Amino acid sequence: MAEAFETERLIIRLWTGDDLEDFHEYCKNPNVEPNVGWKPHKTMEESRKILRSFVNSSEEYAIVLKKSCKAIGSLGLKSDHIPHCWFGKWRELGFIFSQNYWGRGLMPEAVLGAIRFAFDKISLAIFPQHIFHLIYAQNVYLKNAVSGME
Repeated sequence: MAEAFETERLIIRLWTGDDLEDFHEYCKNPNVEPNVGWKPHKTMEESRKILRSFVNSSEEYAIVLKKSCKAIGSLGLKSDHIPHCWFGKWRELGFIFSQNYWGRGLMPEAVLGAIRFAFDKISLAIFPQHIFHLIYAQNVYLKNAVSGME
């Protein structure tokens, strides 16, 4: 899979070990982690272990502000582990975002960029419908970002 793509204000790229402080900053926030089913990280070492797994993955991306080069979130495009030959190639989309940047329209920008990237660059056939239900349930504002995309 490609290593990076960009939107107007963001770079979405693979994680590096240099992202540890930014990663830990939002992963320790108790308001952020429960949205993805994780417990807030208690220590830098806990974040380091999880970040190491992201660095070793080609499916986990850092969401980085272009202006500051700060990682402010994570976006995953998880491989299809269940054969669905009648659907074609698909991935699951997951994301988490620093509370410090909520309400600025950055997450819809990142998700829409990921959807375009997935269809245009990695030739996905579809995103499963349950992914969009999850997006709508967690982030109503994303409805505008993905409306009209089929």
